[in-house]
Amino acid sequence: MGLNGDFTWAERSFNWEVALSYGSSDNTQVTPSYVFQNVANALNATRNAAGQIVCAGAPVNGPTTTASSTCAPLNIFGTGSPSLAAQQYITHLASVESYNTPRDATAFIGGDILKVPAGEWKFSAGFENRRESAAILAR
Repeated sequence: MGLNGDFTWAERSFNWEVALSYGSSDNTQVTPSYVFQNVANALNATRNAAGQIVCAGAPVNGPTTTASSTCAPLNIFGTGSPSLAAQQYITHLASVESYNTPRDATAFIGGDILKVPAGEWKFSAGFENRRESAAILAR
């Protein structure tokens, strides 16, 4: 938003301008991330008494939450691998929200100050104030 104009004072011409701008930006980014403690647990697989492939021992989950807290063996080879249960056990959805708000105010005035044989001596004076705020929230 801005305003401008011109005026005459003491037989001299002046022009002026004032402008304000404001913006706002919000962004959310979600990225799948591996929880390496859970990956190590899921890769450490063995067969139980019934012959099924299971996680070995009593695995301790990593401190980051995942869609499933139940260890599922991770098979990284073959069709349909890894299983949905293994993906949910080893993957955390990392979320980052960012906010940015810039503000800018400008003003200037200019004009003739002295008439000399070669023309007018002119002047111009200005002011600008900028502020910007930003925040990032990670989850």
